[in-house]
Amino acid sequence: MVKVETSVVINRPIAEVFEFVVNPEKWPQYDSGLLEAAKTSKGPMDVGATWQEVRKFLGRRIESTNAVTAYEPNKKFSFKSTSGPFPVEGGLPSSQSRAAQRSPAQARETQAASSSWPIRSSPAWSSDR
Repeated sequence: MVKVETSVVINRPIAEVFEFVVNPEKWPQYDSGLLEAAKTSKGPMDVGATWQEVRKFLGRRIESTNAVTAYEPNKKFSFKSTSGPFPVEGGLPSSQSRAAQRSPAQARETQAASSSWPIRSSPAWSSDR
């Protein structure tokens, strides 16, 4: 299994960053391999919520379904794939979110996954705002 971890310091309140990061419709803005993502379950994002995503990987279109396995607002978001060509687990570790809360002006977003997902900066997170 390959483990990939990336970190980005974002000069925005943790609640604003967390809301952005757990919204599947926003993910293509910062995940260059993700073509589309949409929540498929009703209600708010919480444990058991599901979404479907389409990625481009090695020139192929890959579809998968994922489910939230742990959720604590502004602190923790974990998921695992429930269908797709290979198993994926990932999320935002709570230790990183708690560290970010100690400095309200900076929020740290960390994504750990068992596959490589290139992440690019999002204009929505620009420190110039």
